[in-house]
Amino acid sequence: MRELIPLSFAVMLMQATSLQASENICAVNSSPTITPVIELYTSEGCSSCPPADRWFSVHVKSAHKDVNFLAFHVDYWDEIGWPDRFANHRYTERQRMRVQQEGSNTVYTPQVMIGTNSRVNWHKAGESERIIKKLSTELATTAIAIQTQSLGSAWNTSVQLTSKLSNTPSQWYLAVYQDGLHSNVRTGENKGLMLNHDRVVRQLHGPFAISKNSFSKVMNITLPEPLKTKQTGFVVVVEDSVTGKLTQSLNLSLADCNK
Repeated sequence: MRELIPLSFAVMLMQATSLQASENICAVNSSPTITPVIELYTSEGCSSCPPADRWFSVHVKSAHKDVNFLAFHVDYWDEIGWPDRFANHRYTERQRMRVQQEGSNTVYTPQVMIGTNSRVNWHKAGESERIIKKLSTELATTAIAIQTQSLGSAWNTSVQLTSKLSNTPSQWYLAVYQDGLHSNVRTGENKGLMLNHDRVVRQLHGPFAISKNSFSKVMNITLPEPLKTKQTGFVVVVEDSVTGKLTQSLNLSLADCNK
């Protein structure tokens, strides 16, 4: 049973995707419709991954604010010849969880996911665009507001979530990403290649369960070295914890905070 939209939710929708920078404080609100997330599961040790990395970066640079991107570097290639410095076992666990939500157990690299589709054919021209177009026309059932302020080496960050659905198992996470990364691979399947990466997930906070229609959390986020603020941002993702269905996402670029 759906509940009436709380006043705070309606107000946040009216403030669709606004960004403010004042006294080193940034605030951004989500739009009334869903902002899709393209997830790339990749590894520097995988010889078939560089073309997908390039495809991903092209879309990052060409897309507007109506799509968010996250590149998760998995760790199951690390012992085969080249340890990926961006890999994390938590990202491998997320990849496995996402395919299990769709009723499968098969993980591979490179693997592209959008919403509940864990096997997007990124080679096929127009395939990802078709899925994104369909998703982005759906009204969001969750509103997200992010506010952050630089406190020296840390960013004091507040996330507020407001949902118009009740009794729906949901979770959210905050990913810290970095653009413009380069690796000179010296061993393994990609030996001799210079690999370029964008939207690389460097930290993953959560997932956190959502048990209320209105929820907020404050955290201090310390950026790992050698992160540069102008290449860094936060993406908050809210999803159904059973099906993986995206209910909303929101990106806050720290470069915009310093303008």
